[in-house]
Amino acid sequence: MHVQFDRHLTGCIRKNHGASKLKLIKCIIEESTSAWAAPVLLVPKPDGTGRCVDFCRLNAVTEQDPFPMPHIETLLDRLGGARFMTKLDMTKAYFQVPIAPQDRSLTGFVTNQGHFQWRYMAFGLCNAPAELSVAL
Repeated sequence: MHVQFDRHLTGCIRKNHGASKLKLIKCIIEESTSAWAAPVLLVPKPDGTGRCVDFCRLNAVTEQDPFPMPHIETLLDRLGGARFMTKLDMTKAYFQVPIAPQDRSLTGFVTNQGHFQWRYMAFGLCNAPAELSVAL
């Protein structure tokens, strides 16, 4: 499976820069009518907000992706003879990987403001780290 980063999200965030957080969140999630409805747990984040979707039931029935995560020793060995190094700001990396439209309904979650589903990769999905690693 070939995954590409979605440029639409970056444009959406730029267009709504300075707008309310709700408008920015609307770039990442959408309203849902799915039968799936994961609970939202409030986990404190450094910015003072709290959020976390509990995907335990979805992960229990998900076929695990066998793509291995790279070992840190292997990665460091590759850097051994490098003359130049750089780093990537991966703060919003998951939100750059789109979820296939036919799979979005599986990521449904419920809040006091309605029923939503993710348009982009969410934290907590069991195959999310492997998909991100493939995309990079």
